[in-house]
Amino acid sequence: MQIATVQLAGAVKSGILLGFRIHNVNISDEMYRRIVEAVPEGIWVVDPEGRTIFSNRRMAEILGTAYESMPGQSCFGCVFPDELADAQRHFARTLAGDTRPFEFRLWRADGSPVWVSISCMPVHGDHGAQVGMLGLFSDITERKQAEAALRESEERFRNMADTAPVMIWVSDENKQLTFFNKTWLNFTGRTMEQEQGDGWAAGVHPDDIQNCYETFCAAFDAHRNFQIELRLRRADGEYRSILCNGVPRFLPGGTFAGYIGCDIDITDLQSEERFRELAENIDQVFWMLDLETDKVLYISPSFEKVWGCSAASYRDRDWLRLVPRECESGADRRDLPHRASGRHDSLDPRPRLSGLRFRRQAVPGGGNCGGRYRPPGVGRETPPSA
Repeated sequence: MQIATVQLAGAVKSGILLGFRIHNVNISDEMYRRIVEAVPEGIWVVDPEGRTIFSNRRMAEILGTAYESMPGQSCFGCVFPDELADAQRHFARTLAGDTRPFEFRLWRADGSPVWVSISCMPVHGDHGAQVGMLGLFSDITERKQAEAALRESEERFRNMADTAPVMIWVSDENKQLTFFNKTWLNFTGRTMEQEQGDGWAAGVHPDDIQNCYETFCAAFDAHRNFQIELRLRRADGEYRSILCNGVPRFLPGGTFAGYIGCDIDITDLQSEERFRELAENIDQVFWMLDLETDKVLYISPSFEKVWGCSAASYRDRDWLRLVPRECESGADRRDLPHRASGRHDSLDPRPRLSGLRFRRQAVPGGGNCGGRYRPPGVGRETPPSA
């Protein structure tokens, strides 16, 4: 068969460029058919009005129709009605010489959608006149479904992360942070765009940034978990102690994808730990009260040695129960530090155990905790003459 000069070019799914130029070369119809049917993509040639001039069987398979029904069929007949205008724009653009590939959704014969990647080029006759357009079609439906599933999964993650009470961040495989949840953004008072990349480092205390980078990079390069404490600036300008935990992320195939991290403000926890460490290693009794409820919030272990009974039995109970019944009249709340300043001392007999007396010294400055005033106090044994 004598074939006019035709060049077929386009990017195929396998990445191979299919192209051939035939100049007055006689090849058999059978050889031509084998070449066309061996191509893994659908081949579709239409005239300037979009009517089918030629197609291979793979093109018919993609459209879910019989190969014999393809001749004369309009390429716009397999387009969803609400996407027809977009299809016509792509068609006109290609006829004008713009051969950039694009992705599009087509309508199969059974009504189901099929996503295709399309590479098109104009087709010219022997004398250079444009006689139509040739397209190579690759079925990318599975890829599109996987992308949609990934977007849905990411949306679920964002919804979960944004409702979490802790700060959450995500990095890519290049050590660039790409996501921060609302808790993080509310804490720092900054936007997602400001924090992304290395922007988050602007909030780390200058004395902590070097150790932070070194710990993060060492763990990142080894693809291992890490934990670090650092100071991060809150929206009000105060630096807070943060416990940061990072865990590497891997795709289903095992490819390293970056890190996901969880940060917790431990400033108040550190204060409580230091308080307990001090209170539990001194001979004096240390306690803390809630003035709104008159409940004992904390009593140090020395209480049992001084009072002769378990501190646990008095927690969450009225502080007056710490005072012997015969001395309750002297245990006026006026000696508690709920006023602005001053130290308040009083003496209570030790409950029915010895002749020692117990000096209670309540100290103002316990501070507000969620709007509740919690004054501390220290007590020690004193001889009766004191």
